[in-house]
Amino acid sequence: ELHGAVSEETIIEMANLVRAKFNTSIGVATSGIAGPGGATPEKPVGTVWIAYSDKHHTVARKLQLSKDRLINIKLASTAVLNLIRLNLK
Repeated sequence: ELHGAVSEETIIEMANLVRAKFNTSIGVATSGIAGPGGATPEKPVGTVWIAYSDKHHTVARKLQLSKDRLINIKLASTAVLNLIRLNLK
């Protein structure tokens, strides 16, 4: 409630809870305003947060994508897969 669903704080908590709930080595999460509705002046359509978590660290990235919902879903999926790739040791 304090930060909203589309925020760095929320996405970090989501990735950490995914890892804990499913007892996995990594957890990932995405949250955003894919469109066409749901935007605010602070969070326009295309605002997406992604996060990666493992036992050593958690990282989050804010993306500013397009106004097209389907493109945003595809780009966010690709971005979170790349975040996994970049953080695997």
